[in-house]
Amino acid sequence: MRPQRIRQIWLFLILLFVLLNYSNCSSSKMSYNENPQSMVSGSNTDLKDICSQTESDLFASGYHPFFQTNCNTCHVSGPGKGTFASPDEALAFASFQTMGFEKLSAMAINDSHNYPYTGSHHLEQINNLKTQWQTYQIEKSKCSSSTTSPTPTSVAAFTPNFITIKKIIPSIKGTPSTVNVNGSMMNIVTYNTSTVTYDLDQELSALSDKSLPVTSGATLTVSITGYSNPSGATGYLIQMPKLKTSTSSLKFNGMHVLINGRPVNYAYTFQHIDKSIYKLSEVMLSGGSMLALGPMSEGDQISLSIGSIEVIDMPEPLAAPVVQFDIATATILKTELGSAIPYKVGVSITGDNSNPLSVALSITGNEALANIAKGPMDVNGRHRFNWDYRINSSLSISFLPGETTKFIEIVFSDDLRDEVDKTLTLTLTDPFGGTLGAKKNLVLTIPDYNPANTDSVTFTQLMSPGGILEMNCVRCHNSLDRQGGYDMTDYAEMVSKGIIVPGNLTPNDHKMFRRMNPFAPDAGLVTPMPLDNYLASDLVDFVNLWILAGAKNN
Repeated sequence: MRPQRIRQIWLFLILLFVLLNYSNCSSSKMSYNENPQSMVSGSNTDLKDICSQTESDLFASGYHPFFQTNCNTCHVSGPGKGTFASPDEALAFASFQTMGFEKLSAMAINDSHNYPYTGSHHLEQINNLKTQWQTYQIEKSKCSSSTTSPTPTSVAAFTPNFITIKKIIPSIKGTPSTVNVNGSMMNIVTYNTSTVTYDLDQELSALSDKSLPVTSGATLTVSITGYSNPSGATGYLIQMPKLKTSTSSLKFNGMHVLINGRPVNYAYTFQHIDKSIYKLSEVMLSGGSMLALGPMSEGDQISLSIGSIEVIDMPEPLAAPVVQFDIATATILKTELGSAIPYKVGVSITGDNSNPLSVALSITGNEALANIAKGPMDVNGRHRFNWDYRINSSLSISFLPGETTKFIEIVFSDDLRDEVDKTLTLTLTDPFGGTLGAKKNLVLTIPDYNPANTDSVTFTQLMSPGGILEMNCVRCHNSLDRQGGYDMTDYAEMVSKGIIVPGNLTPNDHKMFRRMNPFAPDAGLVTPMPLDNYLASDLVDFVNLWILAGAKNN
C-alpha cells in the first residue's frame, strides 16, 4: 500500500476517535444546570489526570492564584465577606465552596464591584477557569470507583436524609431597563425577589418511614429571583438560606435544590453547610448563591434535599460585639476650628472581636451647613468661609479581628461668616458582625466664633486711598471709565444696578463680591475681578466683613 494511502487512513481513524469522544462528553447535559457554558478550547484541564485529582487540587491550581492576586485586600480577613483569597489553601477552599464558583466568577468580571481588581478585562481568564471547573465535574463522574474513591464534594458523597415537599415558586417578574456601566449603556432585567418558607416539623412529619427529630417549630427559608443574560439564557437564582430555630438548638448539614423535582446539576454551593444554631435565633446558613438555568414558567416548583437536621444541646453563644461612638455629644472648641490636625471621633467595639465587623456612617446637619464639603483650602493653607466641615474618612468603618477602636477624622472650617450655632450628627448604621450600642448617634455642636466686626470695616475705608476697592476696582469702574456700566464711587448707582444688595448677609448674592471671590459658584465661568486674577484671599475676607455688617454706605 502506498505511503500516501496509509496516511489518509490514519487521519480518518484519528478524526473518528475525536468525534466519538466529543459525543460522550456532550451527553451529560441536563435541563436545569448551574453551569451553562459548554466545554471550550483553551481549558487547561488535563482530562487524563482528572481521576487522580480532587476539587481542592483543581482550586489550588486554578481559582486560588487568581483570588490571591486580585482579591487579597478584602477577602483574606476583611472587610469583604469570605476568605477565599487566604494564603491558607484549606481555609480559602472552604470559603470558595460556601460562596459557590458561579457567584465568585460573576463578581470577578463585574466592573462595578472593585475595578480594576474585578472587571470585564478578566472575562477570558474567568471563562477558562469556569470551563476547567465544569469539565472536571463532568469527567470526574466517569471515573471508575475502583480507580479512585469519590471526592468529598461529589454528588455521590451527599446522602440526603429527606426531601421537602414541593412548593410553588412565587411569580417572578422582570422589568427591562438600560443602565450605564463604565460609559457603556447595557440592557438588563431587574427581577423581583420572593421567599419560600418550609415549616420543618410539617416537612418531617410527612416522612413516616423515618425516625426524625422534632424541631419545635423551626422554619427554613430561601430567597429566589430570576436570572437572564444577554445571550438569552434564563433561570432561577437561589440564595440566602436562613434557619430560624424555636425552643430547640439544631445542627444543620448540607442541602441541594430541586426544580420541578429535578436536582440542579453541579449545585454544590449549599452542600457544604455545617452549622449549629442556638435556640430562638435566626442564622443565614450560607452567603453563597446558586444558579439553576432553564425556562421560568408559572407553576414551577422548588424543593430542598437536606442532608441532616439534629436536635442538640448547645451552650449559649457569646453575646454579639457592640459597636458605638466613644461619646454621645461634643462641642467643637475654637482651637479645633481650621486646624491642620483633624478633629478625631472614636468608634469602638466591646465584647468578642475575634471576627471582622463593619458598620456604615451617615451624616446629617441642619440646613445652615451650606456648601458642605466644598471649597478647598487656598494656596496659603487657610480654610475658606464657604464650607463648614470636611470628612477625611470613609463612610464605611471596618474592624479586623483584634481591632477595638477606629477614628473618624473631620476638619472644621474657621469660617468668617456671622452665623447661628450649628449641629452635625453622625449616625452608625447597618452593622455586620455585631450590634449597635446606645451611643450610635454623635451630636457635634459647632458654635460661631467669628461674628462680624461691624465697626472695623466701612464703605469709606474700602474706597479711601489705599483701600481694597480703591486699589483694585475704581480704576475701571469710575465716572469717566464706566466699565460694566456702573461707577463704583456712586453707592446709589451700585445699589440700583444690583452690584451690591444692602442688608443681604449672603456674600455671593452680591455681584461685586461674587466676581472677586475665587470660590463663588460661577468662579471660572465669568471674568474675574480684577481682570488679571481674583483678589487675594485675605482681601476677599475683608470685603466679606463689610457685607456681613449689612454692606452699608458708611
